[in-house]
Amino acid sequence: MTLEKSFHLSERFTLKVRGESYNVFNHTNFANPIVDFNNANFGRVTTKLVAYNGREFQYGLRLVF
Repeated sequence: MTLEKSFHLSERFTLKVRGESYNVFNHTNFANPIVDFNNANFGRVTTKLVAYNGREFQYGLRLVF
């Protein structure tokens, strides 16, 4: 999700404010279930994906001239 707002400071200068969010609703992203028949946890999801740790925010300012 991205929100951006531009402010015209003068005819020549514009200030842009931007906020970005990844996984804004903080949903858990689970890994695939275990498919080994010999495992006691067959068919269960026991881990989550490592790359998705939760919400991440990023802010930025940009001066355009």
